[in-house]
Amino acid sequence: MSEPAVPSSLGRYRVLGTIGSGGMGVVLRAFDPKLAREVAVKLLARELAQQPETVQRLRREAVAIARLSHPNIVRVFDSGEQDGIPFYVMELLAGVGLDVRASREPVAAPPGFDSKEFLALFTPLADALAAVHEAKLVHRDVKPSNVMTGVPERGPVLTDFGIAWIEGREGLTQAGMVMGTALYMSPERMRGRPADAMGDLYGLGQCMIEFATGRVVCSEVPRSELMRRRLTAEPPPLTTLAPEMPPVLAAIADRCSRLLPSDRFGSARELHAALKRAATDLGLGPRAPSARVSQQRELSRAPEIPPGRRRFPAIAAAAALLAVAVLLAWMRADSGRAERSPWSGPTADASRSAKPPSGPPVGRPRETRPVANQAIRDAPQPGRGVQSVTLTSASEQGHRVGLAASGTGSLLAAWVEPD
Repeated sequence: MSEPAVPSSLGRYRVLGTIGSGGMGVVLRAFDPKLAREVAVKLLARELAQQPETVQRLRREAVAIARLSHPNIVRVFDSGEQDGIPFYVMELLAGVGLDVRASREPVAAPPGFDSKEFLALFTPLADALAAVHEAKLVHRDVKPSNVMTGVPERGPVLTDFGIAWIEGREGLTQAGMVMGTALYMSPERMRGRPADAMGDLYGLGQCMIEFATGRVVCSEVPRSELMRRRLTAEPPPLTTLAPEMPPVLAAIADRCSRLLPSDRFGSARELHAALKRAATDLGLGPRAPSARVSQQRELSRAPEIPPGRRRFPAIAAAAALLAVAVLLAWMRADSGRAERSPWSGPTADASRSAKPPSGPPVGRPRETRPVANQAIRDAPQPGRGVQSVTLTSASEQGHRVGLAASGTGSLLAAWVEPD
């Protein structure tokens, strides 16, 4: 399949050079003068541009992928067409491919395994695949060279959805195209079944194995034997190939790479949850807060009561006790009166006049004038029937309580006056 001639520009994008090429076309480095940034432009192969169905699928799925908002999925900015050949524009990532780590040559020993690095790579990639599948899309070409690592503030990024746009076309079953991805292709795809999410999980499992062993999967197998090996033989347990790998992580990679789709994880979301549980089991996940920290957080979320409102109940209680004490003393001093005290039994005047002190409205200053005095004309003058005392409570010392009596000597109200 021939590559399209590299133009000097594509629409408003000025071509700077070639990044790479493959069965689908060529990826170019370009400059966007409108937004003053460099971008990557993928130009479809000329033969594929002659197939209307392929072009329509590319446009539909380019729109769908552009709508995906995920930090671990490459961002598509624009699409267009020039000289009858469609192209799409995506972000230019600053990182290195995951395939750089692996070698096609036999190694004496696998590289040192880092569980934290493994989880930092494949947990977000599983989440990215889940987002792709939940959008009713399939990547179809998950492999190390399509994963960019070390992207600032984002980590690993899943790239190159090109095969997703052209999967199923007879022209893509050429030997060169198949062998380019056969190392990571699922057994059911080799049998000619439609690509689905299970094939993406298989490809990610092969990436995990390659990361753990430091070797390209099945790189030692002749091409003539590769398909038979993939269709008939389960891969050996990963713990035998990477002894330093924790069994809980090896089991996850092994399950992704099973021959039968039904033996793999049910979805990328399920795989993502398994990786998060493994991180917790290995002590690498987010730690649960202790009971003491949780209690402190709960207390910190409780609304704070203003100081005036916190003190008022204690003041009111002290005033009520003081009022009772003064009333009893007054009754003993006035026991010689011939007239019956209104407090010896319920009367209409007393029941209407004796009211408990009421607190100030929330957020408003405290009233220092008793409400009862507003309706009483014969309230005593200062020094007549009014007693001022100082509270002795440790928390409320310095607050005075005023007691007012009517012309009959009845207690009308008790209230607190601030100093």
